[in-house]
This record gives sequence, structure tokens and C-alpha cells, in this order.
Amino acid sequence: SVVSLISAIITAFLAAHVWRRRTAPGAWGFIAFMAFTTLWTLGNVMEIFSAPPVLIFWHNSRFVWIALVPVSWLIFTWQYADPQKTFSWRSMAALCALPGATIAFVAGCTFQQKGFEQVFWYWIHAIYSFALTTAGILLLLKAMRQAEAWYRRRGMFLFAGVLLPIIVVFLHTFDWIPWRGMD
Repeated sequence: SVVSLISAIITAFLAAHVWRRRTAPGAWGFIAFMAFTTLWTLGNVMEIFSAPPVLIFWHNSRFVWIALVPVSWLIFTWQYADPQKTFSWRSMAALCALPGATIAFVAGCTFQQKGFEQVFWYWIHAIYSFALTTAGILLLLKAMRQAEAWYRRRGMFLFAGVLLPIIVVFLHTFDWIPWRGMD
């Protein structure tokens, strides 16, 4: 869809823009967040414009990126909220364990049709993803509350920029959006 394509262009631009400032606190988390979001939305575009069986491939392969977006969001907001703190490799591995299992599950299954959403693991993944997303939102709100006015405004723009996609993903997860391709 056009919305997904525009989203992919914007998130790719943001990742490239921050890449030039990659030494800034939180830059790597933001770059990963935008890159994974770009790949997710490009997979969505490819799914929409494909016919079976290629459509099924694109539908299921998007879950690689979908699984990594909440992790990168949490890492980014952690770094944004407290630039002095860093994630240890052990913490990173723990955060990525369930998304890694999700990716392995999707890669190891041959779906004759789109169907990951009907599998029990999908709901485990969804609950984990929403927990990480919520934790990231809380970290962002905490950072905004403690920040000076200029940083607070920047945080509000960031919050506004992620709120709509998070709401759409939540509604899509529970099948409350009737339009195809709106995740």
C-alpha cells in the first residue's frame, strides 16, 4: 500500500540521517529501530503487490523484522532515557531470546497459506512484543518528565511519531482493522 511505502521511505531516511550522528547516545538503538521498521514495511509492500506463493513468503518473512522491532525500540528508549547506561551483551542476548525463537519458528515452518497468526507462538510473541513496547513507552515518558523543556518537546514529537503505529499494530494484532495490509 502507499501508506506502507511512504512509511518505509520515511523510516529509511531517518535511519540514514541518524547514521551520520551514530556516535550520539541512543543513535545505534534508533538506527536499528528504524532499519527493522523499514524492512518490516517493505515486506508489507512486497506482500501487498505479490501473488501466491510469493505473497505467502513475504507475509511470513516480515516476522523476522516484526520480532526485532520491539527489542530495538526498548534499547533505543533505554539509551534515550539514560544515555550513561548501556546494555550488556548478556542483557541483549536475553532480550533477543524470544524474538530469536520467533524467527526460528517462522523460518522452520512451511506454511501452505498465511497462518502464523493462528499459531499459539504468535500470541506469545505478541504479548512479549507489547510488553517491550510498553516498557519503552514508559521509559520515554520518564525521560520526558525529567528533561529540560527543549528535550521534552523533542520527546513529545518522538512519542507522537510512534503512538499511531503502535495503536495500528495493536488493533491489527487483535484483528480489529478490516483493511488488508494495515500493519
